[in-house]
Amino acid sequence: MHRFILDGHGSHITLEVIEQAQKFGLDMIIIPLHTSHAFKPLGVTCFKPFNIAIKKERNITMVRRNYTKSNKIALAGWVNKTLNLTFTRKNIMLGFKGTWIWPLNPRSMD
Repeated sequence: MHRFILDGHGSHITLEVIEQAQKFGLDMIIIPLHTSHAFKPLGVTCFKPFNIAIKKERNITMVRRNYTKSNKIALAGWVNKTLNLTFTRKNIMLGFKGTWIWPLNPRSMD
């Protein structure tokens, strides 16, 4: 069974979502409301650098090629280039260590 973590937002835990998860053999782990800030291990170490890097790559491309509007092909290129730079094993491990999810520290929510 595969597990995935969701925050407690109402749109994430509807009957339809739960039924679909069960249908595909997914185990939903719902974190308590108003605690997602403490459980976002990849937010700071992966997603934030990814967003910064992809915007930088977009800006460089838009200027270099004199684009006035981006397209899906350009976006795919930016994602490909920046994803491998930001979603590294090191960054992922730092995220979990930084939120004290791993290794588990029960006092991290104090």
